[in-house]
Order: sequence, then structure tokens, then C-alpha cells
Amino acid sequence: MTESERGEYHQVKMKAGLDTSLRQDVLYLNKGTDDQMEITGYRPNRMKRWGMYVGYLLTAGILPLVMYWCPHWYIKCTHTQTKLADATKVLLKDQYEQWFVAEIILVTKDGTSNWKTRQMFEMKSKLIHN
Repeated sequence: MTESERGEYHQVKMKAGLDTSLRQDVLYLNKGTDDQMEITGYRPNRMKRWGMYVGYLLTAGILPLVMYWCPHWYIKCTHTQTKLADATKVLLKDQYEQWFVAEIILVTKDGTSNWKTRQMFEMKSKLIHN
């Protein structure tokens, strides 16, 4: 698709009243309201994490400070984007371009939540998906 075709396509979508600001690869919370947020799931990646450890050593501790100030950079540098069902952390972005990182906690019907429950859920999920 050439640049002029993209511009024409965008104009047609605008005339049709379609919201072109919504990305297709991201899920939205409260879609179409004032407090709409983008949500993206992430799972840990050992290779990326080890790369960050090497970066920590090479920058003499400056990189961890930057990652502390920008936790969304840390998540993107140490985790792999995945669907929400497989995610252990989520990255939220609000309308003001503020980023929030949240950990997913699995709570059972009886209200308990622990590491073994999460581990059993992940094993069951892998068996179902494979």
C-alpha cells in the first residue's frame, strides 16, 4: 500500500466515523469511555532478564536506576508480550500516556491465593494449549 493510498484509506475511515486511534493489537479496558486504558499481557523471559543483568554490570548500576524510574521499560526489556490468559504481569496505559505495571494474582473459589495454585494453573494451561 503506497503512502497516498494509506492517506485515502485513513480519510475514508474518518468519514465513516470509525475510530482510527484504537490499535488492533492491544486490548482496551472501558473502551469508548473517558477512562479508557490499553492493556497488554507479559510473561517473564529468562534470556531477556540475563541480558538486563549484563547491562546492569556494564553500566555500573545506572541501568537499574533508569528501570526503577520507568517500570514499563523494565517489563518490555525483561518480559515477552503474550495474550492475557498466559500473562503474569500486565502493562496498562491511560489516556494521559501514564504507564502502570500490575501483577496478575490467581484467586481460587474459596478465596485463597498462593504460588502453588498459580503453578498448577500454568501447568494445566500448557496441557490444554498443547
